[in-house]
Amino acid sequence: MGYVFTPEEFEKGQIPKPQDYTTAALLVHRALSSMHSSGLVYGASINGSYFQSDAKPGSDIDVLVVLQHPEGEKALKRLHSYIKNSLFVPLEFVPLDIKHTMKGSHGINYYYYQYLKEFCREGVIGHDPMLVILPRESWLDPPKETRDGIVSKLEKLSKKRISASGYDKDHCDFLEKVLRQPIFTAIDMLRVKRGTYPSKNGKPLSKAECCDLYAHEFIRMDSSDLFLILDARNRYRRFLQDRKAKASDYRRLLGEMDRTYPSARRFMESNAELLSHDLPLTSA
Repeated sequence: MGYVFTPEEFEKGQIPKPQDYTTAALLVHRALSSMHSSGLVYGASINGSYFQSDAKPGSDIDVLVVLQHPEGEKALKRLHSYIKNSLFVPLEFVPLDIKHTMKGSHGINYYYYQYLKEFCREGVIGHDPMLVILPRESWLDPPKETRDGIVSKLEKLSKKRISASGYDKDHCDFLEKVLRQPIFTAIDMLRVKRGTYPSKNGKPLSKAECCDLYAHEFIRMDSSDLFLILDARNRYRRFLQDRKAKASDYRRLLGEMDRTYPSARRFMESNAELLSHDLPLTSA
């Protein structure tokens, strides 16, 4: 999951087709290459769920960008607006200032850095951004950083739930996080235990494979809420592929997604609790 479309976007047919993602990725690559040549961008890494084996409509394109000129961020905003308005492809830029990254002052966590470094080499544009992203102090304790991240996400979800209404953009952003955060919590727990992103034959496991692996590795933890979330995620992605689906059915589906919030919260809370008590992360 990378984006939940509003009912208005669905009714207007503003749902990207697979070829739109290909076009968007090409435009992003060309634009960032030009920005690198002109000195606005030091380097970038294109990644995101669209580039994984389980990508479907609703996936997004994530782009980590290290900027070396203030005008670069304005150029990114123009590029984002153009792609969203013309191709409807969800695009998420993570802009970093090169002066800050070289001091370790940035929001990139340990596991995201390791993931980009290991699996996203083909998406690098310009200079390798990993070369100038210095470690943060929190990287010294990945389990604590993971726990703090889960707690922070829970707090944000709680606030969004209070303010969300009517399936507007904010509400749909909340629903996207409800379906995404528990799955990434499971992946992060596997990272804490294994020290790296779960992979096979040099490629990262899909999110569904990671959920299966979590259930196997953490047999003492209740995985039922996790698989309920995974099922809702899969149903949403299948629904977007049905070009004859009705808007009324789409709103009903969003309602079903909204009701998974308690499951999402329970699963994330239980894993944060496991990390906070420093319990052995074993399946024995």
